[in-house]
Amino acid sequence: MSKFLLIIQIILLSNTNFNTTSNKDIDKILTESIIKFSELNTYQSFKLANKALELSQKRKYEIGEIKSYIYMAKVLTELGAYEKAIDYLSKADEINIELDDLMKVESHRLRGIIYTNLDQGIAINEFRNQLKLSQKLKDSKKRQLGTFWAYQNMVHLFDIVGEKDSVYKYISLQKKMLNGFNEKQDFINFSTAYTQVADYLISINQYDEGELYLYKSLDILQKYNSPYLYNTYTSLARLYNLKGDSVKAIEFYKKSISNAKFLNSPNALKESYKNLADYLVNKRNLKIDASEYYYEYNKLNDSLKNQNKLLTNKVFNHIVENEKNDSVKKLRHTFIIILIVIISLVFIFYLYLKNTTLRRSDIRNRISKIENDYNSSINEDKFQKLIDLLKGNNPEFLILFKELYPDFVTKIKTLNPSIKSSELSFCAMLYLNYSTKDIAEITYVTVRAVQIRKNRLRKKYNIDSNIDINKWMRNL
Repeated sequence: MSKFLLIIQIILLSNTNFNTTSNKDIDKILTESIIKFSELNTYQSFKLANKALELSQKRKYEIGEIKSYIYMAKVLTELGAYEKAIDYLSKADEINIELDDLMKVESHRLRGIIYTNLDQGIAINEFRNQLKLSQKLKDSKKRQLGTFWAYQNMVHLFDIVGEKDSVYKYISLQKKMLNGFNEKQDFINFSTAYTQVADYLISINQYDEGELYLYKSLDILQKYNSPYLYNTYTSLARLYNLKGDSVKAIEFYKKSISNAKFLNSPNALKESYKNLADYLVNKRNLKIDASEYYYEYNKLNDSLKNQNKLLTNKVFNHIVENEKNDSVKKLRHTFIIILIVIISLVFIFYLYLKNTTLRRSDIRNRISKIENDYNSSINEDKFQKLIDLLKGNNPEFLILFKELYPDFVTKIKTLNPSIKSSELSFCAMLYLNYSTKDIAEITYVTVRAVQIRKNRLRKKYNIDSNIDINKWMRNL
């Protein structure tokens, strides 16, 4: 008996990861992640958040898990990887613990930003939830800033959808809140609010009033020695374009370029070059060559695209590597469990032989158990083969899928008896929870083409736009 227990103990110890990291250590890593994000080092920010996630999962530190998922979603949102960002936010929601109100605010804010690019109706609800939760924050300063920033998001979104009355409403609320701000501490918020007021006034052709607010924005930035002036310069240039003052328009476009260079901000510089080049092309009567500005814009644009592509690839390679490691860990864990079960069965069988008369029926039951474990292993091999066939865009994928998931195939054919193989293959990929981007890469089509196919399926099977089509397929 003692030898058997010793063997089990050795196996369990071999599968144990000794972790002396505390929850405070994890919180420090998450703080580092946010600092890296603020420094625009998105890859390191993602890497640190992912490290915090792994440590939190080992320690069962659920708050750490939630924050890690949200911080990783923040990076993915910045990179435009919206589906994966939503996936991480959903994983944070699945953790059954009461979330800190500040984290809830951030979760809704990120969803609002994502859906601003995908579905403005959902985005409005997310920003409203952000606003509602911000107003409940216990810390007065956080409550004040959270509410103010929610108003800014609402202004931006309603401006996109063209609801001028709502834009005016939330701009008015912003202006009212400025009375409770400390100008020196919050001058950036003053500047941003003044610029949004100016943009609204200019949109309703009140150019002079808009000009006053833009200069208020510029004055307060200069008063507190802020170097970040290019946005206000650009707004002034656009205003003078509308007022027909080409001299001042060009002056402020060039100031925007100079400021972006001073800040060493490639994205701001790229946009500043393009703004001036577009302006000069539209004002041919000025007879000023725009080619040098387009050249600088294109050079920067190509460089930034390559950098963003490399950065996105690094982040996604990191995700894939983690998923592979998770699979290996799960496989190892499963192997350890099976090994312990087998050793336990052998030991029990040994005791049974030693102390009682061997019963044939018991032998059959134990053999059957081992056979079931073996069959389960075969099914796992088939599933891996299914994934390999899918990634290779192999037509045999559909044959094996029908074998492994006959119930789903029967149900989808009940809904559409004349379903074509190509449509069934597409539904199969959705059932396997592949994202739009993954399907596009596997089938060698554009992301837009995949989105169009999804929309057609929604219409054909009457799937509401608020329902995740992948979950709909799996719940069929």
